[in-house]
Amino acid sequence: MPPVFRCFPYFHKNTALKGFMIMSERTGYNSVRTKNRNRGIVLRLIAGKQLSRADITKKIGLTKMAITKIVGELIEDGYIVEGKGESAPGVGRAPTFLEISAQSPVSLGLYISRNELAVIVCSFRLDRLFSESIPLKNESKSSLEEKIFSLCDKALRFTAEAFPERKFLGIGVSAVGPLNPSTGVILDPTNFYGITDYPVAELLMNRYHLPVYLENDMNAAAIAEHFYGIGRVTDSFMYVGITNGIGAGIILDGHPCKLGCKSVGEIGHMSIQCEGPVCNCGNRGCLEVYANIPVITARLEKALGHPVLPKDFARYAEIPAAKTVFTDITEKLAVALVNTVNMLDLQSIVIGHEGIYLPDSILSMLETLLNSRILSKGYKTVSVLRSSFGADAPLLGGACLIFDRIFTGEQTV
Repeated sequence: MPPVFRCFPYFHKNTALKGFMIMSERTGYNSVRTKNRNRGIVLRLIAGKQLSRADITKKIGLTKMAITKIVGELIEDGYIVEGKGESAPGVGRAPTFLEISAQSPVSLGLYISRNELAVIVCSFRLDRLFSESIPLKNESKSSLEEKIFSLCDKALRFTAEAFPERKFLGIGVSAVGPLNPSTGVILDPTNFYGITDYPVAELLMNRYHLPVYLENDMNAAAIAEHFYGIGRVTDSFMYVGITNGIGAGIILDGHPCKLGCKSVGEIGHMSIQCEGPVCNCGNRGCLEVYANIPVITARLEKALGHPVLPKDFARYAEIPAAKTVFTDITEKLAVALVNTVNMLDLQSIVIGHEGIYLPDSILSMLETLLNSRILSKGYKTVSVLRSSFGADAPLLGGACLIFDRIFTGEQTV
């Protein structure tokens, strides 16, 4: 079964590398783990952009000799290649830079939502080599298994035929919860066709003989943002996914905040009105009772007098009746987010899942409310952003679960 991924408090002065600790043999860590972690850090840097050996040395603090050795091994193993940059006039020869190889290994991401299965094959640069989805409806355990295998078979077969030189590093599964990442089991999601205790990681490992990791879709989306999105410029943020419910994935000081707990990030069940309606969790006045996508849609349909699709939210932003609904929803979101920012000292909020369809004016209003109410107002500004990956964040997050293990040294490269 896949290992539990815990939050180690490693820090580095470089913001882009917070969450990592550069290790040498003198630290007393196992030499194999040291090697894997340092290789992973170098690979993560190069996955972000083209860099020279000197650039890498400056960023992570290892010796020039150590970087030369790591880079040489990654080139030999087919993960990275050398290229020539453009030299400025009169400066001399063009510098040699390092970039991800076009033949480097890939990851398969699988996203299991309530309504759809989606699969994607990605490189370390997050290039999309293959993607496809199929709807879910009235499923059983056996029919879900059949659809998962059909989709993954197709992705693996296509990649093997179109890119025969590229091997698979593993499968990352991003799924609705609750679930248990350490056992790879989806437990008992609400409105999921009555399917419970579904051992998706075991099923995939037995069929494909690859490492498989399972994670809540909110955490997976946050990991994608961490490595390839907002995480490149900030090291403490929260991904807030608004869909049938509301959940969150949290990155603190450059590291996913999971700590082995399966309920971290359940912001949708933060009470914002102690005398509000009873939520299906048993508490009163939970955020998602007021602000999930079905609730927003139903309120807009009632206000406008016709059917509304989430993708069309922005179309109604300036219609007075709809604007009243959006303003009330924003107030509710602001209450929960102010509490969270005050507790965690976040730098940014990333709105994702179907929340990406909220109008720009609403996100702007949410940012204004947030910054007028947090305790650190006046000397700190918290940004509210739409996800870098649109509605694909949880799907890409599945693929990034494999890269996460490699960048942090938990899986060998």
